[in-house]
Amino acid sequence: MAILPASGQISLDDLQSQFGGSTPISIDEYYRNGSYVTSLPANSGIPISGQLSMSSFYGGTGIFYYTSTITTNYGNYNLNSVMSSAGWDGVKPVVANITINSGVTVYGVGYGGTPAFAIDSLPTYSTVSVTNNGIIAGYGGYGAGTAGAGGPGGVGMSISYSTTLINSSTGAIFGGGGGGGGGGAGPDYGTSKNGGNGGAAGDAIIRYANLTLTNNGIIGGGGGGGGGGASASYDSVVYEGGGGGVGGRTGTQIVPSFGGAAGASVYYIGWTRYQNPSAGSNGLTNYSGAGGNISIYDIWNPNYTGGAPLPGSGGGVSSPVFYYGASGGRGGSVSYTDQPAWAGNGYPGQGGGSGGSTVATQGTGGLGGYSIRSGGGTLTVVTLGTIYGTYQ
Repeated sequence: MAILPASGQISLDDLQSQFGGSTPISIDEYYRNGSYVTSLPANSGIPISGQLSMSSFYGGTGIFYYTSTITTNYGNYNLNSVMSSAGWDGVKPVVANITINSGVTVYGVGYGGTPAFAIDSLPTYSTVSVTNNGIIAGYGGYGAGTAGAGGPGGVGMSISYSTTLINSSTGAIFGGGGGGGGGGAGPDYGTSKNGGNGGAAGDAIIRYANLTLTNNGIIGGGGGGGGGGASASYDSVVYEGGGGGVGGRTGTQIVPSFGGAAGASVYYIGWTRYQNPSAGSNGLTNYSGAGGNISIYDIWNPNYTGGAPLPGSGGGVSSPVFYYGASGGRGGSVSYTDQPAWAGNGYPGQGGGSGGSTVATQGTGGLGGYSIRSGGGTLTVVTLGTIYGTYQ
């Protein structure tokens, strides 16, 4: 039940419902600092010894204890919702201890920045501890259609109540990469020739409350999506805009990318406008909720895929009069070959190029995400691992 009333009648059943206890019920079970009643300020009127009366329990409260180990891949984990499903009334303080097993990924699902792992506000005197041995990954932004802006990447963790977070040596936390901007429309189509901007990447952790972090693993903000290529014209030749840039990386080559796919460009068949390819997809596909399988859009590991990410593709052509425009920009990240070393926050995406002599505006790359960004509270960090980028 909710916190005990401040006046009126209280029964032994009310005490057992609030604090727990054995049956048959005895009032002597409920001394403060005993087996069932903690020393929370709300319980300061309850004696430690001596005579107990029912009025001693006015305004008293028990604690909801919740311990859970996440053993299978999980989409959009919200601690408050999970505890409510387990019987928490939303009023009692909680003592929550959550562990994510090694090899398990907690990931964001759905556009719009829904965090992969969220801790919402909790009652005063609650305590929360999270141990991450797996991966917490924000959802990748969507790749835009023609001339559109790429979508933002999702946040890895959103923390709105004071939390102790242990990221172990096998743990990784990162924001989703921004989606690529769409290539510009052909100038003869009569619409914008400009390429779309890439989407901003998500933060690995955004905190609105105190956070005590011990990091032995990897934490990094996602990289911004690449901007779409512009279209251009020269005399009677129309150059179609290039596709949007690939989604941003996470700032380290050995961690999978959850960035968005390339955006779309256009081409013509018989002077009818078509999209080719269609708008890019998100960074995670084939999920099926808790315990579902994850198909990662792009794993950028130079040991297996050759290093630098490729830019988005240009649109197709239907006759010699219509040509490819320049490709979209690269998604933000470090690269061995074409970008400076990864520094600061998740690397911004590059802008797309353009073709021909009349240059339209190319899309600009999306901003990178923070490793840890503050909306309030105090941050305490002990790190023996790696935190890529700015944390505050």
